[in-house]
Amino acid sequence: MAAMVREPHGCFEQTSSANYPNVLILRYLQGRGRAQPALVRKARTALEHGYHRLAAYEVPGGGFDWQ
Repeated sequence: MAAMVREPHGCFEQTSSANYPNVLILRYLQGRGRAQPALVRKARTALEHGYHRLAAYEVPGGGFDWQ
């Protein structure tokens, strides 16, 4: 599971495609209730970085710019 967590990078599409699996991984780990705290922390950190990267693509008036 640890190998599946990815640090988001690149353009909007690359960041989205790396960040969405992080959401699923974190949900899975939290649902198990026995996940290693370090792995949960790694997934949460990568997810937060991805959200910050995606927020940078937001344009005034709503929506996102892919470039």
